[in-house]
Amino acid sequence: MNITEIRDDMIQVYQALRNGSMKKTEADALANVAGKMIASAKLQLEYSAMRGEKPLIPFIGDSSRPVINNPDPASGLELKPEPK
Repeated sequence: MNITEIRDDMIQVYQALRNGSMKKTEADALANVAGKMIASAKLQLEYSAMRGEKPLIPFIGDSSRPVINNPDPASGLELKPEPK
């Protein structure tokens, strides 16, 4: 799932709420979860910007591109190179 799919889902939630086929409590719960997913990605981007990194985050963009894992050398993980 990526940000575009979340946005599309939220449009469907909005339409369902407007036409009465979804309860407000259900729409609130879905919007809450979507908001937390987006906030998490935003936090990851802000942290990466502070470190001068350009992470590849499938949730935000093209999910076919590799993901940069935890760049902390102490983590034992390696950075995956950006495709050329």
